[in-house]
Amino acid sequence: MIKIENTPSQPLDFEKSEATKEEIATATSAFYNILQGQVVNMLPTIRTKNLPADYIDHYGIATILGENYEFVINNYEALKNGIPTFVYQFLDALIIHFTQMGVKSVQIRLPLEKFMAMRGLKDIKEARQQVLNSISILQLIKFKIYESIRGKKSLFSGYISIFGGTGFIKNGIIHFNFNQDFYSILCSYSTMEIPKQSLCLNSHKNPNSYYFLKHISKNYRYNEGKERQNTIKMNTLISKSPFLPTYDDVMAADRALKRRIVQATFRDLDALVDVTYSVYLIDGTDVTEDRYQMNYNDFIASKIIVDYSSFPAHEKRVENRSKYAEAVLNQKSRSNKKCA
Repeated sequence: MIKIENTPSQPLDFEKSEATKEEIATATSAFYNILQGQVVNMLPTIRTKNLPADYIDHYGIATILGENYEFVINNYEALKNGIPTFVYQFLDALIIHFTQMGVKSVQIRLPLEKFMAMRGLKDIKEARQQVLNSISILQLIKFKIYESIRGKKSLFSGYISIFGGTGFIKNGIIHFNFNQDFYSILCSYSTMEIPKQSLCLNSHKNPNSYYFLKHISKNYRYNEGKERQNTIKMNTLISKSPFLPTYDDVMAADRALKRRIVQATFRDLDALVDVTYSVYLIDGTDVTEDRYQMNYNDFIASKIIVDYSSFPAHEKRVENRSKYAEAVLNQKSRSNKKCA
């Protein structure tokens, strides 16, 4: 579920900056800064392909449940094959531009030329079609919100949409308005870096790569400086891609677990130019060189160790986390002494 609290008018961890002509024309860094938080992190992970009938009401509206969230999709029939990856890449491009321009307005005005450069698109007709299709799909998505009343259990209180009612292209500019309440949520978020490759990954050739890279980036944002910074459990990683079949899906079809899950995962991890990783079994054995030959049981229990040396370092963030952890330990120590 999503709880909406009072939010500050500006993000908590953000330095304002203006987009420049040079920034539009060429990349000066391997990463984008993007506002991130619960809703935008969870949305790409939901599985919308071929939902069971009990997820869809008689009006054709689908409700997708997950840990701490519920998304609602109107006219599910139009999206029964899954929300295309390019929709999430379009939304990322909007939020990146929104971040670059200083989080000033619900009105996003993104030059189509800049969007094409971000996405690695060369055909303007294809780019326009992707934008218009993405706008149409984002209109169909909303999420439930809850509130606590007098300390009671959270109660369902309504919906918030991402789309704010305006979406079109005019004179080479993408016009898109965020919903005012979604804008307020974005303004409460902190930033993280994502590799620029995430916006131009080919979802036909590597359908899981975008989702893997987003989770790898989020893991670094949340765990930088912690002991678990470099470690990602395999079962966690693969759960982030809605297009990687589940164990049950495969066993109900051709039972080709190695080809459809194990090898597909490593194929799409290896497509990430900014990510170097090693694979370890549960007993600590390094099986990186033989990863494509792993059986499913070893694979699902394994972990990857990610080399984040190419990611930006944040000394102040790590220092603050260390101070916070120390303060928590001291507080626990004082509490234990009082109990004794």
